Amino acid sequence: HMGKCIIKLSREPNKREKYLPHYLSHIVRMQEEIGTGGAGFRFIYASFLKETSKALNNELLAEAAEIMAEAGDEWRQFALVSSKMCKGRKDMNGEELAALLNNCANQEAKAWQLLKQYR
Repeated sequence: HMGKCIIKLSREPNKREKYLPHYLSHIVRMQEEIGTGGAGFRFIYASFLKETSKALNNELLAEAAEIMAEAGDEWRQFALVSSKMCKGRKDMNGEELAALLNNCANQEAKAWQLLKQYR
């Protein structure tokens, strides 16, 4: 949903110039600085899964840990690209940002599908 919203805002020149940078910087701040579930949470959860996989000798949990860490990397990439766009160091591109968010979602979906298999 957020990706679609970003694309919509980026297509309207007035909103792309004034509103979208504020919107994105708020998202990045909430995600990375305040820590409400962005990359940091993914890394913490990946660490938990990795430790649990060792304790239980379970390869499925280890694989889920790797995928969740990759999701954290994707969230950090989204934050980096968003910040560059907000600061004018990179052209504002809603399609690129939406693609990064979709990558995050796909990685997380893979991890959750693996975890559903755990019994």
